Amino acid sequence: MDLKKNFVKLLKVWKSQRTSDGDGVTLNRVIGIQSMRNLDPFLMLDFIESAALPAGFPDHMHRGFETVTYLLNGKFFHEDFKGNKGELNSGDVQWMTAGRGIVHSEMPATTEPSSGFQLWIDLERSNKMCEPNYQEIKKDQIPSFVTDDYEMKIISGNYKGNIGACFSKNPVSYYDIKLKKNKEFTIDLGEGMNGFVFLFEGGELNVLDTKISRLYAGSFASQKNSTELILKAENADCRFLLIFGKPLNQPIFQRGPVVMCSEEDVYQAFKDYQMGINGFENARNWESTIQYLSAV
Repeated sequence: MDLKKNFVKLLKVWKSQRTSDGDGVTLNRVIGIQSMRNLDPFLMLDFIESAALPAGFPDHMHRGFETVTYLLNGKFFHEDFKGNKGELNSGDVQWMTAGRGIVHSEMPATTEPSSGFQLWIDLERSNKMCEPNYQEIKKDQIPSFVTDDYEMKIISGNYKGNIGACFSKNPVSYYDIKLKKNKEFTIDLGEGMNGFVFLFEGGELNVLDTKISRLYAGSFASQKNSTELILKAENADCRFLLIFGKPLNQPIFQRGPVVMCSEEDVYQAFKDYQMGINGFENARNWESTIQYLSAV
């Protein structure tokens, strides 16, 4: 390590919070809790360790942000009010831009426990009312970068010229990294990035003598003269998410599944949903079919 360099330090370390959401889904919430309300542009991160029938996420709406569902193990169905249907299997990713409005359902398609992540990313004010969009990426479409010390899955972003499979309205780097015991992983984040690391398997991560244990996260912000982040696996192999992006520096008004830049816009979103207008034209008479899997 070059002691003359100003390496990126962790600003805060906190533990994820055990909670439940949807129809009985037990999860660890990493962002979106009192310890870390949001980390611009990231609004929420959930780590689901065990979800099986009947647990799931029946019909619900979104407006104003993107959701990224990354399934580690299991199988999930999804369906929305515009006729889009599909399934996610182990290692697959769905990147959904809710924009002006989506009503959808996400339900497990197996009685076996499933695990994975859902990340919420804010949309810039000018994109809040964009048309909804899906990117559904299969496991074998996600690039990998492998060395003797680590293995990385590049869900989004650019790592050493390897371009991730997904693209965000506000460019975000999303990496799943397996780091071997006593080895280091170094990355140049670039200037002006907000981000975090979340350890979900293994021993401890060390960042300039700051330790992160399993189910803990650490936040960081890169500056002009401090862009290089170094992580070392201690005691055992580690697996963690490394996620970062440019902050939007805009107001965040969130009420449940709606995230806008003013209270008035949040109120309007729910009014639009109830009236079936401004992006929710199909909402009032739509009901998913997969939500009834909970009765199987």
